[in-house]
Amino acid sequence: MTEGVFPALTRQGLTEAVEQAIRRAILEGRLAAGERLVEARISEELGVSRAPVREALARLAQRGLVVSLANRGTFVVRLGPEDVGELFTLRVLLEGHAASCLASAGQLTELAYLEQLAESAQEAARVDNAEAAAERDLEFSAHLVGLAGSRRLLRIWQELSDQLRLALPGLGRLGSPAPAEGLRRVLDALRTRDPEAARRAMADHLARWRALWLRAVSEGG
Repeated sequence: MTEGVFPALTRQGLTEAVEQAIRRAILEGRLAAGERLVEARISEELGVSRAPVREALARLAQRGLVVSLANRGTFVVRLGPEDVGELFTLRVLLEGHAASCLASAGQLTELAYLEQLAESAQEAARVDNAEAAAERDLEFSAHLVGLAGSRRLLRIWQELSDQLRLALPGLGRLGSPAPAEGLRRVLDALRTRDPEAARRAMADHLARWRALWLRAVSEGG
């Protein structure tokens, strides 16, 4: 192999890699909510110095995934009912806007993948897998927001989604049916190109999910 194929890894690139490694561990549940994150242990496991780990944890704190407490350390965030309530208020605003924009644009050719995701969410709900249904619901929303065509809107939604995923395991422990049928009403409004109906359908759908997520964090806490 010719020398110089790969560029030297910069501090910024190293910090980004460490940040993504920790982020994945949190979102995949390998680092649990409330778990303490020890810089020395992380740096040893990843084979890097403590400086990029410290910088990565600071970035993750800005994204709302970890919290640093004076004289105690850094911990994976544990969501409470107030947190979930705020996140769903933002979801209603962002996803309602995205649904309205898509209905106004009338891009019916873009609905096929949304329909697949809605069916996957309903299938998970039919077998009482609320955690999987919630994952498919978030995928539906991510695609919907992406179709709105705003990179800033999508970036804000992705950070919100990451935070909400911290509470996903609690949904699986509830044993309650997931409200996946609301996505069909969102799709119906998109097909008829009715922006206000699309916004209302998304708000109604998220209101049902909000109640379930609130139960998950309340009973899990």
